[in-house]
Amino acid sequence: MTIQTTAIRNSIRTRADWERMRAACEASPGKFHGDRAKRMVHWLVDNGAGGQAWVQYDDASRLWRGWDAASGAIVVRDRIGAVQRI
Repeated sequence: MTIQTTAIRNSIRTRADWERMRAACEASPGKFHGDRAKRMVHWLVDNGAGGQAWVQYDDASRLWRGWDAASGAIVVRDRIGAVQRI
């Protein structure tokens, strides 16, 4: 698993960038925010073995990556089920 060690920079650099992002948000708010949330937030999900795992989406590999909530073991999934409410 690759751990990000650099800061994430603001991708809005110009007025045109801002307008493009605003238009995307207005066109589909769920997709706009959902695409960001899956990469930026760690989600508590079923680990597939009766326990739970904390994962976030990795665009480069197109996989969900994270760690088992109980053991800390690395978890890699191609898809996830329902997100646990905490």
